[in-house]
Amino acid sequence: MCGLLVDGPRVRGLQVRLGAAAALAAVVGACGSQIDALDVPVVRPPSPAPAGIYGGTLSSVADDRTLAVTALVSPERIFAFDEDGELIASGRYETSGRDLNWQARGFQRREAPPAGDDGEAPGDTPAPGETVRRLAITATGGFDPEARILMSYAASVEGESDVIDSGNISWSYARAQYERRSDLPLVAGTWVNEDNFGTATASFSISEGGDLFGQDADGCNYSGRLSLIDQKFNLYGASLRIQCSGTPSPRLESGLATLRRAGTDEMLVIVTTSASSATLLRLNPG
Repeated sequence: MCGLLVDGPRVRGLQVRLGAAAALAAVVGACGSQIDALDVPVVRPPSPAPAGIYGGTLSSVADDRTLAVTALVSPERIFAFDEDGELIASGRYETSGRDLNWQARGFQRREAPPAGDDGEAPGDTPAPGETVRRLAITATGGFDPEARILMSYAASVEGESDVIDSGNISWSYARAQYERRSDLPLVAGTWVNEDNFGTATASFSISEGGDLFGQDADGCNYSGRLSLIDQKFNLYGASLRIQCSGTPSPRLESGLATLRRAGTDEMLVIVTTSASSATLLRLNPG
């Protein structure tokens, strides 16, 4: 069994849940198939534009800053997030030629407002000292196939009409990450979550058929599934059912996953959303 390391010098992993409970965690994963290590040329037809994996920035006029984000783009939906899960946004997009229109729901984790200031989105239970704001985001712009996505956006609090933020999106196509084959045995195995001090805070397992089960120290139980989309490309479908102690009903979310690679380092990234919650898992092999 080959050894796998953390993606870069950052913390070993990060799990962010926005919705019924906001928390930070890190998760780890298993080694892939030996077949994947073979240097066999693969001839791939073009991916349905603008599908792919992208890295880049999202600027905020209201906060006067620029956030580094990753975008996982399937042929139907875009999931964008920063590495800390401060912002997770997802929604369907439409294209006309090279024009692109994205309608997204965003989950933004912020510091809690002063006492008496109601800034929390209904139904969200943030961590102490934090609030989760749900945003309606409209982004328009264009794309160059297998190159870049450029858009401008406007955001309002979901259910309200006033624009509270705007900015620009600039993402570059990550060919080396996206144009790798996907296969369920590559993500199968037992995974554990460790915090900054190496303490295990969660345990997950993924079968070779893609079934996922796990639990964390916050009293949440996970079940779900990873599925293949197109084996020529490094994106998986993802579904999660999350039941946390103290909540009457589970959260049902869907999204995308990818096996991120940098040299011999690997990290499984899963991002899922529902109408009222979002989950980001950055899973490192143990």
